[in-house]
Amino acid sequence: MSKDDQINIQFLLEKFRNKFTNQMLGSLRYQKKKQFLIRTPYPSIPLVFYRDRDLFCQILDKNRQIQDYLSWFIVWMKDYEIMKKIALYSTFALAELFSELKKHRKEVWYKDLSEDFEFWKEFVRQDSYNFDSITLASPKILENVGKVKALISIRPECFLHISNKMKKNTELIIAACEQSGNFFRYLPSYLLKKKMVLNALEKNTDIDLKLIPEKMWDAEIAHTAAKFKPYHLQDIPKTFVTREIVEMAIGQEGFGYVFHQVKNPALRKDEELSIICLRNGGNLDNLERSAITKNIAMVAVEKDEYNYVRLSDDFKNDLDICLSVLKKSGCALYEMSEEMKANRQIALQAVKTRASALYYLPTHFLTDREIVLLAFSHGEPLSYDFDYYPPYYFSQTQLAERSNHVHQRKNYPPLIELIPKEFFINDRELILQMTKQFPHILPTVPKDIINDREFWQDCLAINGDCIEFAPPEFKNDFELCCIALKNYRNSIVHFPVEVQSDPRIFKLLMETVPHDKRFRNKVARELKDLVIEFQFENRSNGTASQNIGKSIATIPNSDLYNNSKLKKMRAQDLEDNYLGCYVPIKD
Repeated sequence: MSKDDQINIQFLLEKFRNKFTNQMLGSLRYQKKKQFLIRTPYPSIPLVFYRDRDLFCQILDKNRQIQDYLSWFIVWMKDYEIMKKIALYSTFALAELFSELKKHRKEVWYKDLSEDFEFWKEFVRQDSYNFDSITLASPKILENVGKVKALISIRPECFLHISNKMKKNTELIIAACEQSGNFFRYLPSYLLKKKMVLNALEKNTDIDLKLIPEKMWDAEIAHTAAKFKPYHLQDIPKTFVTREIVEMAIGQEGFGYVFHQVKNPALRKDEELSIICLRNGGNLDNLERSAITKNIAMVAVEKDEYNYVRLSDDFKNDLDICLSVLKKSGCALYEMSEEMKANRQIALQAVKTRASALYYLPTHFLTDREIVLLAFSHGEPLSYDFDYYPPYYFSQTQLAERSNHVHQRKNYPPLIELIPKEFFINDRELILQMTKQFPHILPTVPKDIINDREFWQDCLAINGDCIEFAPPEFKNDFELCCIALKNYRNSIVHFPVEVQSDPRIFKLLMETVPHDKRFRNKVARELKDLVIEFQFENRSNGTASQNIGKSIATIPNSDLYNNSKLKKMRAQDLEDNYLGCYVPIKD
């Protein structure tokens, strides 16, 4: 540091001491700012806070980042404990810290810190991604076998950052190998012990099984390797890959796929092992194709419907296998042959699982009442995004065709358009089931059904949104409106205004969503607009005004209380002063 720099620093410190007093540091404003700085992830520190040692320590404990605090060195360069804390918490900037210490002629502290063995023990415990800063430790530590061994026992990666001379020390190599099998490559084969291998395997470290000498392998090591390293099954010598070892490896959840690493033909064709493979995350590609039996195929499609496309044609045309995969996904019908699609039992199971299987059925099934009724009544929600268009195609052999269909989805009609109108138009039961997701068919229904009140009771119990297409006399029916509201809360938008303003309707609406505050506030806003509209456009309708006022009482703490237009309303315009009781009105 030049003499001019020293003068500038001294001037800054003197100015700092003279300008900011202890009285200011103890003020309430200062304390609030201090708490803000502690909570802020990357604070920008005003000069007034630089002399607060307690604040600096709290920020370091909270954030453990050094890039924002290097400017504090001017003030805290004399505090060794803070320098040590910065070095410990901010390991990725340790080299920068040491550079600053040298720059400010703190060689003594640099020496003390680099030789502080307790500091380096704590340093290696930190989960730092830039661990090579250990090389900044003093040679008195890095060249001391006992101290290096202690560091390796805390974190075996220390072995990688010592000198080449120390890496040849047998005692250190053994200490590293006892902690992790990654260091077997540094250990002479004659020093490798069975206990060390078992210890490394049980600790589940990323040990390379190829580093274990072939002469050392035995049944115990093979069993331990299969238990803790199933994904390295191929690295176990073939003589020790027994049926028990294979079952141990593939029997663990998610490791069935390692069955393809088995080279023994007899084990590859074992039906029981193949089933274990499938039940633990494997698929048919991991099995011997010639060894696949019907039992294996059944388990495969029950576990994952995607396995159906990997089966041979003989199994694809097996009725039991087809029914099994359709229980998982009705869309598997797309992959089946025309012969299987023409089977009525297949068609029934497909639409029972998924209504959109109707897209893939032959046309003569579209007029089969049992199939159509099952497709629309088994409970699957026929959402616009899910069933109006054919679902994904899971055949891995038809990627080009699948990509083509993605761009053509908009060309597929809604499911309701697949069914001939004359087939269902006079069938009351079919119409009721279709209105679950297609209420727009109601205007085309014959009048004798539309004018039947019992039909509307059943229809609104299935889908309350159907009230939109009800005749006027049924829209004004309070009982039918309640049925619709219980089934579908947004059906209130289709009610006549007189029914909407009935306090019983809003009380019922609030009971349907007791914990949905967001929806309750939305209703309050909609009611506010309704009140304003009625009071300024239909002031002569006293009954409606009274009902609206009662409805407001069911929505406490709504923004109706603060509405400026409502405040200007005259209380005497409302019968019984209902609105005036709940909305503050000031002239």
